[in-house]
Amino acid sequence: MKILLLSNIEWANNNAFGNTMSNLFSNLKDVEVASLYRRNSNPNNNVCKKYYKISYTSIIKNFFKKEKIGSYFEIEEPKEIKADLTSEKKAIGLIHKLKLNKLVCFAEDLLFATKKWDNKSFKEFLKDFNPNIVFCFAKASKTHLLFLKTILKYLPSCELVTFVVDDIYGANKNYKNNIAEQLKLASKVYAITPSLKKKYQEIFGCDIDVLTKGCDFSLPVTKKEHAVKTIVYAGNLLYGRDKTLIKLAEEIKKHNDINENKLLLKIFSPTIVDEAVIKAMNKDGASEFLGAKPFSEIVEILNKADVVLQVESFDEKQKKIVKHSFSTKITDCMQSGSVLFAIGPKEVASMQAAEDIEGAFAAFSIEEISDAIKQIANADLYENALKTREYAKEHFSIEKVQQKLIEDFKSII
Repeated sequence: MKILLLSNIEWANNNAFGNTMSNLFSNLKDVEVASLYRRNSNPNNNVCKKYYKISYTSIIKNFFKKEKIGSYFEIEEPKEIKADLTSEKKAIGLIHKLKLNKLVCFAEDLLFATKKWDNKSFKEFLKDFNPNIVFCFAKASKTHLLFLKTILKYLPSCELVTFVVDDIYGANKNYKNNIAEQLKLASKVYAITPSLKKKYQEIFGCDIDVLTKGCDFSLPVTKKEHAVKTIVYAGNLLYGRDKTLIKLAEEIKKHNDINENKLLLKIFSPTIVDEAVIKAMNKDGASEFLGAKPFSEIVEILNKADVVLQVESFDEKQKKIVKHSFSTKITDCMQSGSVLFAIGPKEVASMQAAEDIEGAFAAFSIEEISDAIKQIANADLYENALKTREYAKEHFSIEKVQQKLIEDFKSII
């Protein structure tokens, strides 16, 4: 079976798309995957060998001179490399910071509507790889829909599988027709949470199954002997998560000033943030911001931590954006062998999932953070970690997730 993964970003283990793809498609027998993406950045994973990328800059340059658009390349031995911050990634960080996402999406739609990318090399890539399945995250943009329709036009026997991981309709109601057409094209639709499944079935009238990342239990649960218990956050700082982490750092600082059982918060993130934010996250003896690390290192760091962290924002606007989404970090935390600590409002799907996880700690309001960290500081965390491991084995086994996924794929091709 051949599966083509379509995305707007590169397949890298340190972004949400790449992290999820590596989880779902690693170590599958008789399955070959290729990646088609709209970005100039290089991939960074240990799964995929074949790629076709189309950069914005190549299309723009082509208006003024004969510039090649689209490039196919192979990586014979896929492996993860050191995390880097290219000029493109810095520009994307600035876009998020200045809240220019909608403007950039509009410009992207205009640029790709020229169809300059729909050229001989693009068609040859599709013909040569000839996938059975095109798999993608559901997106609201016109560009995403245009790519899907173009690919399916050239590959009429190929089936589309789309995965709703965010509430794209709630954030882009003006794009309802785009979303509806995309879901109609799909032979199979997944949603990452039951609440997303229910909402999209009601709005768009399509059959949807729930799909989440699975847990790999290769790392053991071990009894930590740290004099200072470490709490690790590894993820992006978007959607107000930075403010929640700053509040946690402040509460840990207060706790450490008056208690013998100390805690240390370590924050790892590829998100580009202001110096003022970094300064606020660095509380002497309580917390430290440590930037980006390769995902392979993050896995080891999470395993060695006493507590691993998932956070959401308490801001009303941000809550609406992530309300139905399931943070893939929860899966990473459950498989780490460490104890999960989740902070965020109870109405967010990720927090509802965290509440069900045995052995986990949770704070559903800013006021509850102080009590939660006191419990963590005084708890025998090894017992909690064992409870979480058993819960994850029952509900999030990667073998079960992948088996169901491949069975679904085989049923539609």
